[in-house]
Amino acid sequence: MNISIPEWLKPYLAFKGDRILWYMIFLLAAISLVVVFSSTDKLAYTKMDGNTIKPLAKQFGMLALAVAAILFFQNVHYKYFITFAGITCALSILLLVLPYLEGGMRVNEASRWFKVPILGFSIQPSEFAKIGVVMYMSRVIAFERRDGYCLDRALIPIAIRVIPILGLIFYENFSTSVFLAIICLLLLFVGRIREKTMMIILASAAVLSAIFLLVIFNTEALDNLGRIGEVKTRLRQENTLQPEQAKIAIALGGLTGVGTGRSVQRNFIPNSHSDYIYAIIVEEYGFAGGATVMGIYLIILYRIVLIIRRSSRAFPALLVTGLGLAIVLQALFHVLVNVGLFFETGQPLPLVSTGGTSIALVGVALGMIQSVAHTFSDSGQREEQEQKEKRSKERQRAIERLKRQQEEEDAAPLSPSTESRFHCPLKAAFTVRRTPLSPSTESRFHRPLKAAFNALLTPLYLPVYRRVTHPINVKP
Repeated sequence: MNISIPEWLKPYLAFKGDRILWYMIFLLAAISLVVVFSSTDKLAYTKMDGNTIKPLAKQFGMLALAVAAILFFQNVHYKYFITFAGITCALSILLLVLPYLEGGMRVNEASRWFKVPILGFSIQPSEFAKIGVVMYMSRVIAFERRDGYCLDRALIPIAIRVIPILGLIFYENFSTSVFLAIICLLLLFVGRIREKTMMIILASAAVLSAIFLLVIFNTEALDNLGRIGEVKTRLRQENTLQPEQAKIAIALGGLTGVGTGRSVQRNFIPNSHSDYIYAIIVEEYGFAGGATVMGIYLIILYRIVLIIRRSSRAFPALLVTGLGLAIVLQALFHVLVNVGLFFETGQPLPLVSTGGTSIALVGVALGMIQSVAHTFSDSGQREEQEQKEKRSKERQRAIERLKRQQEEEDAAPLSPSTESRFHCPLKAAFTVRRTPLSPSTESRFHRPLKAAFNALLTPLYLPVYRRVTHPINVKP
């Protein structure tokens, strides 16, 4: 049975961009399905009536949605990302406000999710804000570059839009706000802002952080404000249930692991399928499995660096830098938390941990990266040149078609009725009535004025006259 695919759909089914990056994406997706099926036994029996296939099917659906997002956005030219950067950033602010309204949901004692009223699913606005902030900062820095350096005036629009986003995220998601602030600082550094300005920003951030820590650790009045109390608990490492169980899982894994589906600690780690999935990977597949997963993210980082080096424009290079760092650094923070080298952050492992909004938006970010990779690849350059030639030929054909139409209109004969209905009234309307002049006045004034009058008005009324009196437009 032959299935014909429409021509407009074929570009969206082709794997474009960096091939190695595509291999790493599918490899992470395969690891995710295996580990999620193994780590969601407790979740299935406590919340899904023992249906162990349901979380696996949900994860497969979200991974398929992520791949679909990559396939779609890889066909969108990066110039459109420049156009919608400001809109995306403004939309991020709106989405961050929505969880505090009536439709907001509290998960793990935090108002981080917003439930869509009609569709019924929930979204996490902070994940969308990561992409919005990176797009907007890349646009501002690229437009404010002079002689290879970013001007200080770029900080004004960044402060107006980015700081409110960081503040809204900080109130309910401390770790994500810190993570996004680090991405912003790295983008300013890569964008080559002046060293003096960068030092002032870092010093200001250090002073504000020190003041914040001194205030929250020396007063209890702010413990009920947002997630301040939870931040204090995590920084002091008072709640050590999950970190200790994760260390036990890593210790049980050893070099080769206990085997697929034989994890014991998945029953003792509350978020073994999301925040601590790397510990389950190490327990079941040992140091070799954990090193393999980290190696995949390092390969992704290496391919992103190659894409940046091939980019000949500032905006796509900055965009890939910000989105790539957001994915790789999130994976690094997740691993550091799992091995006990960093306080709890709640950051999932990209494309591996269970999730909805996070997986889908990682797919969007990877699609943007693949769009830049395809644009500056050999095949992308050929396609762009072919599209330019195609547009040029279409423009030339349109011009020739208009010329032929004009020639046909000029050569089209007019019937006596058409002549009397249209030509005579138009001619009379544009004819200047005058009194008889002497021959000397006729030669000195009237002829030059008549020639100028005809030169000015003939181009105005003649096309209208020809269009109206054309046989196609005149009823018999």
